[in-house]
Amino acid sequence: MSVIKQIIEFLEFSFIGIILAIIFDFFRAYRKFKTPTSKATIIQDITYFFIAMFIVTLGVINILDSSFRLYIIMAIMLGVLIHINIFSKFTIKLFIMFFKASESIFEFLNITLAFYKQILTKILRLFKKIVKKCCKKFFYVIDFSKYKDKFLHKKSFIKLFKRKKNHTKEVNEYETEKV
Repeated sequence: MSVIKQIIEFLEFSFIGIILAIIFDFFRAYRKFKTPTSKATIIQDITYFFIAMFIVTLGVINILDSSFRLYIIMAIMLGVLIHINIFSKFTIKLFIMFFKASESIFEFLNITLAFYKQILTKILRLFKKIVKKCCKKFFYVIDFSKYKDKFLHKKSFIKLFKRKKNHTKEVNEYETEKV
């Protein structure tokens, strides 16, 4: 293996170390923005571990053809140190600005959705009132189980669904007059 190829691999893994440090800054910025509970911190740490292992494993497989060398660890550590000493303050500020902007966007969407939900519930209540008012008999039939005890032994319930005799006579008289 040539020295130039090893230097290129060293620089590539240094770049992977910088990427890992940027992801770590993302979690640090989130912890500065909102103080998570200890369980949330444990979950974040485990998530970071799996992300970092995935990136390093992917790098080893793609760049080195699955052969592991000692200078890979030094290159990753060098990349992390370069990022933490030079760029970390800026990336944390950038991530905090991102979190603030996303929080305000989500807050706006939440308020907007709550407003539409309130309007929709008022419309549905009004519609329910109108339907109940217009179709009371229909709701009594549907909600018979609810009103069963109230109307079971009363004649008013039976009267509610009986046809009026006078009405049928009037219709018959009208039809005979018409003919």
